[in-house]
Amino acid sequence: MNPHREGVAFYLDVDGRAVHAVLHEATGHARETAVLIVAPFGWEDVSSYRSRRSMAIDLADHGYATLRFDLPGTGDSDGTADDPELVAEWIRTISVAAAELRSVSACTTVAAMGFDIGGLLACAASAAGAAIEELVLWAVPGRGRAIVRELNAFAQLLASRGADEPALPDGTLSVNGYVMTPATAASVNALDVRTNARPHVRRALVLGRDDLPADDAVRAALHDGGAVVDVRAGPGYGELMAPPQESAPPAPLMAAVRDWLGARTVSQVVAHPSLTTAATVHAADGTDVRERVLTLAVPGAELSAVLAEPVGASQPLCAVLLNAGAVRRTGPSRVWVDTARRWAAAGVPTVRVDLAGIGDSTGSVAYPLADLELYEGDFGAQVTGVLDDLVALALPSRFVLGGLCSGAYWSFEIGQSDPRVGAVVMLNPKALVMDPFVEAVRTMRLMRNRSQPRFWRRLVRGDVPVAGIKSGAAFAARAALAAPEHLRAARRARSLGIDELDRGFDRLAQNGVDAVLVFSAQESLRLELDADGRLQELGRRPNLDLQLLEGSVETHTLQPPHVQQQVGSILDAALARFLSEPRSGARPP
Repeated sequence: MNPHREGVAFYLDVDGRAVHAVLHEATGHARETAVLIVAPFGWEDVSSYRSRRSMAIDLADHGYATLRFDLPGTGDSDGTADDPELVAEWIRTISVAAAELRSVSACTTVAAMGFDIGGLLACAASAAGAAIEELVLWAVPGRGRAIVRELNAFAQLLASRGADEPALPDGTLSVNGYVMTPATAASVNALDVRTNARPHVRRALVLGRDDLPADDAVRAALHDGGAVVDVRAGPGYGELMAPPQESAPPAPLMAAVRDWLGARTVSQVVAHPSLTTAATVHAADGTDVRERVLTLAVPGAELSAVLAEPVGASQPLCAVLLNAGAVRRTGPSRVWVDTARRWAAAGVPTVRVDLAGIGDSTGSVAYPLADLELYEGDFGAQVTGVLDDLVALALPSRFVLGGLCSGAYWSFEIGQSDPRVGAVVMLNPKALVMDPFVEAVRTMRLMRNRSQPRFWRRLVRGDVPVAGIKSGAAFAARAALAAPEHLRAARRARSLGIDELDRGFDRLAQNGVDAVLVFSAQESLRLELDADGRLQELGRRPNLDLQLLEGSVETHTLQPPHVQQQVGSILDAALARFLSEPRSGARPP
């Protein structure tokens, strides 16, 4: 068994740009073919990440060395969405990644497996001379125009939800928090397998998707370029691109892909390659930041993390940013990547980490992953273990913990008990106290309001996934008899001055922990606390900075660009405050 099958993170140098990549070495008899996985764009990249990692591990288990990577300006790679000539950089990166995969494996054939825009970019890279002999294209249109048209339709739908939201520059697309500039959209729009140079590959497997057959223009272009083309249905694409917690790897289709790739093995054995695990990247203002990949050992798992460090002197503070639900360590809309690099540029080493079973970390993985599972189990012990490992790496022993959604919950929990935590940052927590009934109660309340326009707006936007309604309604039905008594008991406890939320904030205050709590508009917990009159009580706590974002937008993951900018300013102001009021982290006896 090869322990590297689960992935070794490193950096590719693409014309001076640091590109984050993960190599999965083949287990057992290595095949002649190695697989290069090219991701889709934006939210589909985030949604399918866990499942694409599972697909890479599956390929490695069957002997196919596999390489995954983040295109420049996405994921953990250097760059931003505003960079010029991004599409040309993406195509060049695919070529470099293909060459790297060939050099670190014994393969004689590189097969690029692309999803949506990733597949179209792989075709363009092949046409530009990339050393790619085979293509596996899933849900790939023949023209970039189709991708831009679809993104534009979603962008208009999302923009229509809030008439008072500031308009974006003409031609700029913002879909679920991921921005595509007019220049990038124009370059994507120009991609066309029919009119551009034909891809030069020997073979191609072209897959449709659940609701659409494969694009015949893709088949025709590959055939005209001399490839032997196999066209098949692509069941499972909808599950693959479901929200991060619901995404599931397509096991039957992967078996068909492995069969198509072939089983020829190589005769030589290649030693584990030497990979670059640190690189210089840039904060949004252009400041150099040093990043390195870390593997942190905690009981039952090895956690994948990225440490952003200042090039110059460091402050006596270390920040740790936790997963937002099942979203990998980059955070939705790369919020943690941007924050980590800004904070590192300000002198604060900042770690963004995947907890077990999320992103690139090992550990048990459920498909789909229920909301409740993110608030249970060993996650708290893992966070404590992360702090232990960082101290052992000689990083500052005074910490800021930050998180969105479930990450906010665990920041709140560990901040109450670990003496090394001097501050916590909590963005849009769905809950701050573990309550197995909370989703049942909210689901029942939501279903009661399904005749109201707000319910249907949320459903269309994907804020209320159909699978979540079904599972939540089923759980609500089972919990219906117990929930009323549970709520009555909670009210009685609060009337007697016994409330775990108040106690939690009391413990933070007693332990000298500063806290920042940010709610965007229409957040469930914000509305519930406001209805009970408790939001004002929290706002009066001297160690708590409560920030309530206003507007008509309901956005749990901070999707609109102006909301991301507003939250970034709040986080930076909080960091400046933490640095100006140093605490020892010691607790009173």
